[in-house]
Amino acid sequence: MSIMWTQWKRRRNFFVKKEMQGRYIFMIFLFVVFSTLLFTFIFSQLSADTMTITYKDSVLKVDRTPVMLAKQMLKANWIFILTGGFFIAFLAMFVTHRFAGPIHRLEGALREMIGGDYSSVIRLRTNDEGKELAGMINRHNEKMSVDIQAFREASLAIRNCLQTAAEASDPGEASSRIAEASRLSAELHSRLGDYKIRKDS
Repeated sequence: MSIMWTQWKRRRNFFVKKEMQGRYIFMIFLFVVFSTLLFTFIFSQLSADTMTITYKDSVLKVDRTPVMLAKQMLKANWIFILTGGFFIAFLAMFVTHRFAGPIHRLEGALREMIGGDYSSVIRLRTNDEGKELAGMINRHNEKMSVDIQAFREASLAIRNCLQTAAEASDPGEASSRIAEASRLSAELHSRLGDYKIRKDS
């Protein structure tokens, strides 16, 4: 019971992307209204050549079947549109949350990546959409973290080599440290060459 309550508390904010979710919920509600009216029209047209007799409150009425059906069905369907439509819209809120939530998390992760932060890990629930995309972004962040760490270590090693060369009293040792710094710089440049940037295209 406590686990279910914890999950419910996590899902209390169903409108994580209000504009997008509201648009989809409104479209679903309009689809329900249009479908109901279309069904009423088609059903009434199927009996266009018949007459219907109704008896209500001691009054006997004779009218064309399509008109009679349309009146009765619209009365009933308005109840369905108001109750069923809102119920379907309420369900749509849960459905849209399954992809609106992941989109919100993916956008947040991308904003952090644009700012230079590759440490975030995107975690989605089991039933959420976009798990493959989240996994790809997580693998990208992991690779970037490894590469950036290697670049930092290479840069630090180059700096230490140059500092040692500058402080060395022996010209041979200074030359050796400069050669080591040059080798590390070439390795770093080669590794950076694996990345393709916009200017390369």
